[in-house]
Amino acid sequence: DGMFYGSSDPDSAYNPRPDFYYLSYLQKFTGDHAIKTSSTSTDIQSYSTRFSSGETAVILVNKSNNDHVVSI
Repeated sequence: DGMFYGSSDPDSAYNPRPDFYYLSYLQKFTGDHAIKTSSTSTDIQSYSTRFSSGETAVILVNKSNNDHVVSI
């Protein structure tokens, strides 16, 4: 089906599929070159990349159910 459910049921048709929905945005925000990142918390994962145009992207993932304050 891809990013959205393809169904004849009008209640579920074209709803985002969770397993692909987040990956589609991850692909858009991932640059050309990986940058080494570190975290002092095992609950926070970070992915940093740089695009060839010079912009930098940082993706933060909170693996816990708690709120965290993050400094970049």
